[in-house]
Amino acid sequence: MLKNFGIEGVSYRMVSGYPTYTELITRDPRRTFTEMLDIYCKINGPGLNDVRYMEQYTEQPEQKEAIRLWSLSDVDRHMVPPISFSSDESSRVASIMADVRTLVDEMYLKILLGAEPLDKWDTALEQIRKIGIDKAVESYNAAYARYQGR
Repeated sequence: MLKNFGIEGVSYRMVSGYPTYTELITRDPRRTFTEMLDIYCKINGPGLNDVRYMEQYTEQPEQKEAIRLWSLSDVDRHMVPPISFSSDESSRVASIMADVRTLVDEMYLKILLGAEPLDKWDTALEQIRKIGIDKAVESYNAAYARYQGR
């Protein structure tokens, strides 16, 4: 309950046996719902998320439908299995992906906020290639090949 809903009486109340977020979480004038959850809960922490969290987090019917459809997919077939990198691969991937994530996060926000036009994304992709994303992909492929050989 603490992970998904926070502190009873503060961030949620039990309403007919159902944990319901308070207006502190859902209607803060300065912070988004997600920001408030980050303060009072540990949704992104270890452990399972309670379905009642998602029922309240998603407000739009389209969001609810997307979740329903996603649950019907065969997503598990497309997830990266538990692969292991060599020490060299691990260092290489960590370094490359840290730079890639930083660049993607920054460019995403700039485009989203209108500081950069959408066509700048192609420039970002070229920068990602220069950072060495192909080497990271090679490391993932090598680790995957070892996994398949087990």
